[in-house]
Amino acid sequence: MNAWVFDIDGVIVDPITKKPEDNVLKHISKILDQGNFVALNTGRSFSWTQDSLLSKLSKFILNPEHFKNFFVVCEKGNVLSEYKDGEWTKKVLDDPLPEVLKNEIKGIIDSEFSECMFLDESKETMITAEMKEGFDTDVFKPRVESLNKQVNALIMNKKYASIELKTDPTQISLDVQYEDAGKHLGAERIEDFMMEKGIKPETIYMLGDSSSDVQMAEELEGSYHVIFVFVNDKSRLKNPPMCEVVYTKEKFTKGTLEFLNSQTTY
Repeated sequence: MNAWVFDIDGVIVDPITKKPEDNVLKHISKILDQGNFVALNTGRSFSWTQDSLLSKLSKFILNPEHFKNFFVVCEKGNVLSEYKDGEWTKKVLDDPLPEVLKNEIKGIIDSEFSECMFLDESKETMITAEMKEGFDTDVFKPRVESLNKQVNALIMNKKYASIELKTDPTQISLDVQYEDAGKHLGAERIEDFMMEKGIKPETIYMLGDSSSDVQMAEELEGSYHVIFVFVNDKSRLKNPPMCEVVYTKEKFTKGTLEFLNSQTTY
């Protein structure tokens, strides 16, 4: 048995259209059908993940029982889900961020950045400003950097300083999250699940498209044979993990497909 850990945005879901790539979902279903373990490690909310990805993945799964080897980590380690008795469970592990902070950030977005982003209302333990569907990521970059400066000044205010928050600007969003949240925490949750279920993979394949995804490889590379697959420009990975790293020629979901198509077995 091998384990496969996927980031969602840019790996399974196109960063511009925000729709999952069906051919990637078909590969994931085959990975499960062959008795392997699959996990998602994402900043997305569980409700979005269930509606936009899991519901579509289920159409390709031959036997729903194979979901017993599937684990979902959302909101960077703070919302978990597994498949039990024919349905997806949900466990929220941290408190929501202050509503007043959420409203202040929403006010900034609505007044200064409404042409390119919106507040994701589905998050339960984070606050996320997300790029609008179809917006140019190159144009979005300086806009999210501008918002990031304002939000950082806001969370350093004495009103919020005791909560210990940080921001994480990405190619399609700005996340405001607890200091300990991140892909490393998501990987820790995945390891806990595997140990609880007695899952002992020979190799863990981890697929990501940003430098923050390196955290999940770094979290597990000392205990497992990890192969990190980077589906973005090599230049964007400034500090690669110590484990084996595979760079794809294609980017994003096309890079994911390139790697999955190259595998004779999973």
